[in-house]
Amino acid sequence: MIQDYIYTAGSIIFILSLLPAVFSKEKPPRSTCALTGGVLYVYAVNGYTLDLYFTAITTLITAAVWTVLLFQRRSAIVLE
Repeated sequence: MIQDYIYTAGSIIFILSLLPAVFSKEKPPRSTCALTGGVLYVYAVNGYTLDLYFTAITTLITAAVWTVLLFQRRSAIVLE
């Protein structure tokens, strides 16, 4: 189905756009990472149940990247 390819392309774009955050010192808030990752895990299961296998896989990878961001060490905030 064409929808599978469209959603897959979107997920790949999201993965690529998250990579700078993974490698930088500044991270999004933990609540953002947890909520976004959790919702994406649900979307991945949903894609699988609809037989959108590429969508399910790439959404699962996107959720995993958000999970990595959730557990990465945060730099200390320095108040001057």
